[in-house]
Amino acid sequence: MPEAGWKISPVITAACTDIQSVRNVITEIKGKNFGISIVISGLISEIEVLLKEIDLKPHTIHFSLGIFGKKEFLPSEETLKITSMCGHHCISPKLVVNLRKQVRLKKFQCIRQLRNCQNLVFVEFSIKRELRKY
Repeated sequence: MPEAGWKISPVITAACTDIQSVRNVITEIKGKNFGISIVISGLISEIEVLLKEIDLKPHTIHFSLGIFGKKEFLPSEETLKITSMCGHHCISPKLVVNLRKQVRLKKFQCIRQLRNCQNLVFVEFSIKRELRKY
């Protein structure tokens, strides 16, 4: 990316649907030696194999420890599937319930209403799939 691109935003996001695409992107970034940190989300078992294959080592690994507290106050499991996808929980459960109603009534126009979090690009296809179940 030209230097001008770095001045526009310090964050670049990408979504891959398979591990080979991730391998290709990481290999290319490594080859260019940008001197930047890269965050990869996915199954640790797959990411570890990929990193060994391209001779990289993880700096940090984040683990989910589960849900603690009064679980009865949480939204439904179906709603949590969408609101917790990006990890920042920036999507309102009430918005998800409303969008689900719109889908049922065939009034759903576009997914853009859910773009409250910059990481949503990673999970947009999953959100569409989840909402269409209703």
